[in-house]
Amino acid sequence: SCHARCQPVQVPRFEPFASMALRLRHRCRSVLLVVALSPAVEAWARAGFEVEPGVWYRPRVLAAQDWPATATDDPWATLLTLLLHHKGPAVEEIGRAAIIAGRQLATPERRWYEEVVLHLLGPLARAVYEAVMLRYPDEPFPFVDEMREKFWQEGRQEGRQEGRQEGRQEGRQEGRQEGRQE
Repeated sequence: SCHARCQPVQVPRFEPFASMALRLRHRCRSVLLVVALSPAVEAWARAGFEVEPGVWYRPRVLAAQDWPATATDDPWATLLTLLLHHKGPAVEEIGRAAIIAGRQLATPERRWYEEVVLHLLGPLARAVYEAVMLRYPDEPFPFVDEMREKFWQEGRQEGRQEGRQEGRQEGRQEGRQEGRQE
C-alpha cells in the first residue's frame, strides 16, 4: 500500500521540488507539512510560493492556533503540543505532561526526548523537572540522572583542585612562619 511505502521525510531545502520528487518516486501523494513556530514562517507557508511561472505550491501548515494546548498520554503528540505552545501560558502544565508521557519511551529515545523537552522549557525546566521527580520519586529519569552525575563529578573535581590550592597556600604560609622563627 502507499501508506506503507511513504514515511515522513524531513526536507531541508527546495521543499516543493522535494515533495514532487517523493510523489513521483513512491507513486503516491506526498504532502509537505510546515510546523510553523513563528508568525513569519506561518505567513510564508500559508501564502504559498510560485514554483515556476503560473504554478503555485501551498504546503499544509500547522501553527499554534491549529493545535490545542492540551497534553495527552501520547509522548509524541504532547511533544508537538509543547513545541507549538512553548511560549504560551500553559507551558509548565504541558511540560510536566510531556515529561510524564515520555516515561513510557525506551531509554535512548527517552534521553533524546527529555533533551528536547528541557530545551523547550528553557528557564522553567528545573522547576518542572523537580515537580515531576517529586511526584514520581522511584522513577528513573535517565537524562536528569546523567546530568546530575556529570555535575557531581565536575563539582568533586573542582573541590579537589580547590583543596589542593588551599593546602599549598597554607603549607607555604606555615613554612614562611617557621622560617622566620628560626
